[in-house]
Amino acid sequence: MTKYVFNWPSGGGGDFILSLIYSYYEDSGHFSSNPRLNLWSVENKYTSDYRTFKYFDQPEKQQQVLDNMPDMCTLQTHSIARHDPLEYDDNTQVFNIYMDDRYIESYCWVLYTIKTVQLEHDQFKGLMSMNGKLPDVKNCHNISYRKLFIEQDPQVIKHLFDLYNVKDYDINEVQRLLKAYDDKNNRILTITFFEDTIDRTDKRMVRMSQRKTMAYCLEKPPAKTIEAQRKIVQEIEYFDQQ
Repeated sequence: MTKYVFNWPSGGGGDFILSLIYSYYEDSGHFSSNPRLNLWSVENKYTSDYRTFKYFDQPEKQQQVLDNMPDMCTLQTHSIARHDPLEYDDNTQVFNIYMDDRYIESYCWVLYTIKTVQLEHDQFKGLMSMNGKLPDVKNCHNISYRKLFIEQDPQVIKHLFDLYNVKDYDINEVQRLLKAYDDKNNRILTITFFEDTIDRTDKRMVRMSQRKTMAYCLEKPPAKTIEAQRKIVQEIEYFDQQ
């Protein structure tokens, strides 16, 4: 059996890719999204208790979570690419999404600030302090943000999904969902920069249990107002029950 560690800088799409991976598990639980902001989270026995973001500067706490974590679960973190790596055995797979260059770093940080809260301009340094590659050692897998989300590279997808022991996935479906996620991020940027500011005060998430609902949610345009957002949430909830 295998344990997993998944590291990504803020804004790097880790919550979405984990929602997508675990959607193929029989006991996948639920995944949630704020369709206006393209925020995602996954809620199941494999992930919910192992989010270690509050331990960003406490690797010893992260190590404790990893040591006590059951097989098939994923420890989620933003910090191990820049801090001392965790200690793990041969049955642990460690994944790290990295930003390929300054353009991708800036792109993801702008998305992060749009989706969360407006930060001071010098906080751009925050993402760059998280970004980096893991050592090229056994069971460490560096994943290019560009290849995974922008290019939907089939070899990168296959490598990731196979190591997560995902069965019977359709790589074309995965590529479509990754492209839809990337397209929606770009629509959010377009609205913010060229049309209007998206209202970020309502961060409520809509829960869903089917991958077809994930696709339906990604197709929905980013709502500019809270009223429009509530209508879209109702439509997604109804669709998931069908």
